[in-house]
Amino acid sequence: MAEQIEHNLTISTSAILIGLTPLIPIPFADDLAKSYFQRRLVRSLASEQKKNFSDEAIKELVDEEKSGCLSGCLTTIVIYPFKFIFRKVFFFLEIKRSIDIISRTYHYGYLLEYSFKQDFCQPMGSYSATEIREAIQATCREVGTNPIEKAIQATFKQSKQTVKELADILWKNLSKITGKPNEEDLKKAAETVESAEARKGITSQLQQALANVPADYFQNLNQRLIYHLQNPKK
Repeated sequence: MAEQIEHNLTISTSAILIGLTPLIPIPFADDLAKSYFQRRLVRSLASEQKKNFSDEAIKELVDEEKSGCLSGCLTTIVIYPFKFIFRKVFFFLEIKRSIDIISRTYHYGYLLEYSFKQDFCQPMGSYSATEIREAIQATCREVGTNPIEKAIQATFKQSKQTVKELADILWKNLSKITGKPNEEDLKKAAETVESAEARKGITSQLQQALANVPADYFQNLNQRLIYHLQNPKK
């Protein structure tokens, strides 16, 4: 019988917070919030496993697409009015995007935690932060994310209104910030929405749904991660 998987609450909570960021129709704030939550997830998992990484290593471990500032900024300015309207009128489509992001984030967090537990990452292990991140991405591309995505969909089906309320709380707190949000601003916004989430219990619901995902699925993820670490694409 496969070993029962213990799902880390830090990963579930972070995945939900990162999944809320597409619902923020504020220029730059959505991407800044997403990056902040991603870095915080890495730091939290490292701390739990008593690992100490440099800021540069954390940046390398963060699972996010990098784009040029000029193109990114111009795109954000152009699409902002449409994004605001789109979120209001087609909220259910943005929810689908959120589910996809939560699923990818959960896989990322799970495999990163496994890497830390196995001491794969330098300086203790043999692999650089970049190699760890690329192996995680290759694993997710190969295996897919369907079982986890179904668990998230089941959670959101029960809690669609709660998700909207949490997104609004995050949005309202970020909209109060004048100028570019800094780490302290984002930390306060995160704490506010986390407090609201704890009262509403959406992470607990997700944890229950994840318990129904077969343990074999996670063990296969572990095995494929090891394969991709040992056989990186050239």
